[in-house]
Amino acid sequence: MVDEPIDPPHNDRESLSREWADAAVTACHNLGFDKPPSRLSPEHWQQVLASVAARMRMRGVSPPTGWESALARQVGRDVE
Repeated sequence: MVDEPIDPPHNDRESLSREWADAAVTACHNLGFDKPPSRLSPEHWQQVLASVAARMRMRGVSPPTGWESALARQVGRDVE
């Protein structure tokens, strides 16, 4: 039996806690990117998303549905 993911409070497809944006900025730094998340190429942004997802999972947080778009909006990226 698979447990349903539990979304932490204040994290949904429309908004995320500030910790998510902070994790994206930290990922940019750790990956050696010299631009803020809002100005990364799509390829580098995908690396940041993977890093943020891994960081949150290590903290016991399951990324909610639509978190990638919510995070993109939060850090000022264009969302298609």
